[in-house]
Formats: sequence, structure tokens, C-alpha cells
Amino acid sequence: MNSYPQCLAVGDGNAIYDIHNGHRTVNDIALITRPVKLGSLSHKRIIQAALRGVVKPSLSELYLRGEAVLLNGNPLTMFKECGFYVLGSNDCEHYTLIAGTEKINDIRDLITKMNKTKAYKYFVFCLVGGVRTDVALNFVELVVAGAFENRLR
Repeated sequence: MNSYPQCLAVGDGNAIYDIHNGHRTVNDIALITRPVKLGSLSHKRIIQAALRGVVKPSLSELYLRGEAVLLNGNPLTMFKECGFYVLGSNDCEHYTLIAGTEKINDIRDLITKMNKTKAYKYFVFCLVGGVRTDVALNFVELVVAGAFENRLR
């Protein structure tokens, strides 16, 4: 089914939700991936993660039925921030925040700081916050280092 530019999501019980908002207002979202093991079940460290795309979480004009809402002749704006987070787990049930970044302005990509934390087997990537409807997400780019447990001491 070609439903561009509508956006559909699958929820609990395989229910399908229409999350498209054609009025360009700010939407609260929580996009969370399934656990990712990055190849094998060996322990790995994510040194840096980047969510590539165009994320627009900043002050944006408020639209109602496609028309800008005006207050004293000026467009009314809404403020939301957006964050990209990486969580790690060894048992795929209990997760720990590894890295994250929060932005308040329009940005091209969300990139976490360089990180040398404990190694994990599973990872979850989250985009949480308020975004405009003209957001485009392309892919997640990772810099990963394997953790070797049998070192000479």
C-alpha cells in the first residue's frame, strides 16, 4: 500500500496506528528499537553512535488545520526538545543508559559523545521527545570496539 506521506506504526497486539499529522505541529514520540546484538553475542563497546537524518525539535510554529496560529499578529511557537539515547544490556531484560544527547535546535544529525563504558551484549537505540512532522530518519551509524576477556595480566 502506497500511503506517502502518512506514517504508520505497529503497537501492542499488532495494532496499526496512524501517527501522521499533516498540520506540521510538534508530535511527542518515543521510537525504540528492538535489542540489537551487532553480529555475535560477544561483549562490545559502542564508542560513538549517530542517528543520521534531519531532526527538527526546536521552536516551531503552531499549526491548526494547516493554518499558522497567530498571537497579536505573530506566529505562536511551541518548544520541545529531543534526545537520542543508547542503552546496553547483558541479559536482554535490564538496560543501562550508556550514552545520550539532547538537542533543542534544528540539527542534521544526533551524535553521542565519545564513550568508553562497560561492554554489553545487547543494545537499544531510542529517539524520544517532541519533533516536527517533517523529520527524516535515515540510519544509525556506530563506532564499535570488541571487548576481549582473555587478556594476559
